[in-house]
Amino acid sequence: MIEVGLHIGRPYVESNGIKSKLCANITENGKNKILYYEVDKEYEEYLCTERSDAFLIALVQYAMANGMNISWEVPVTERLAYQLKTIFIPVMSRKFGNVFKNVNLNGEETNEELEKQIWAVGTGVSGGVDSFYSILKNSCNLEKSQNITHLLYASISNHADTESKLRIDFEANLKIMKKISDEINLPIISVFSNESDFFFREIVNWGALRFAGFAYALQKLFSVYYFSSGYQYDEITFGDGSANFDGHHIDLFTLMVASTKSLNFIGAGGELSRIEKVKYIESHQVVKNNLFVCNYENGHNCSECDKCMRTMMELYADGCIEEYKNIFNLNKFSRNRKRYICKMQYRKSTFDKEILSLLKKSHIKISGQFSALCIRPIYLIWQKMKNNKLIMRIFYKLNFDYILYGKDMAESIRYSKGIALK
Repeated sequence: MIEVGLHIGRPYVESNGIKSKLCANITENGKNKILYYEVDKEYEEYLCTERSDAFLIALVQYAMANGMNISWEVPVTERLAYQLKTIFIPVMSRKFGNVFKNVNLNGEETNEELEKQIWAVGTGVSGGVDSFYSILKNSCNLEKSQNITHLLYASISNHADTESKLRIDFEANLKIMKKISDEINLPIISVFSNESDFFFREIVNWGALRFAGFAYALQKLFSVYYFSSGYQYDEITFGDGSANFDGHHIDLFTLMVASTKSLNFIGAGGELSRIEKVKYIESHQVVKNNLFVCNYENGHNCSECDKCMRTMMELYADGCIEEYKNIFNLNKFSRNRKRYICKMQYRKSTFDKEILSLLKKSHIKISGQFSALCIRPIYLIWQKMKNNKLIMRIFYKLNFDYILYGKDMAESIRYSKGIALK
């Protein structure tokens, strides 16, 4: 065991008869903390104490962000250790050296395969577009061994800054996820973890390895796990190495590193654009009943944040927004539609261009071109100003982000940067 760094103790299971936890004592520079993954008692037999994989995969980015070597007491799967040491750590520390340090991994490795009673196929359920596409697309494969057998709901959040708040949100949203699983007729496994206590700041959406930790906790159950991709495969990029980089752009690379002979991660949905995924899922009743875009307000999406507006605009452009009146407030959408169309024209993100193209194909009038042309230079200047720490300190101090981005996105960005919520 190294004294200066991060050490993963022997994994063990503790149970109270209702819930069971896969735990390990994590020693960080001499201080101890328990990292755990909690499931319903019925899934206790699948919690993996024979490997340190779930803990290593969850902590490797945190350790790199803090410049700490990692050691462990119970063996790690040989292939996983190899891929982290020879591919992931060197590439990420070289490309994102301002955030990630080149660290060492030290401990016993094994090539022995785990005995599995069920070679299950899982995917995460969140109620979003990407999640619904992964579920619906991979529930009817001709290759039967690739069909989803279990849904997994994980306690990952981009804006819960305390464990107690995370658990409240987790329990509230679990009711929605169980409703989805009932309608799709697939069992759901809920996994609550305090892994966010080890979540490093500065870079947004480093989610792939965090999710992989949840699947590895149940490594004696899963053999295949679909991770919903937010971007197309041909949009894979490592960017310029800045801290504002969106980690979802390299999910395919990250999932390759996380995969072993025993547990294979597949990026689902990267073969289609966002609009194409919306078209694929929009006619399904389970989606019309349960599309979960942001934090619900009294049983509905807020219908005002950027995520809600983007999704409603996609449905509007394809002519089926009225079919979603039970989960979106269409009056809010009508009030904000023209302003959002203008925003898409001056922002010009990949998603914006897709929606604007579909609006044209659907012969829907695109207003606000002159306003967008005038705002575009200001928008570009603002993107440059975001690199100035003094300006951004004032920006967050005055809560301008809540006005500009909306509550949901503002809190997600603040959490990823370690900034106090409003």
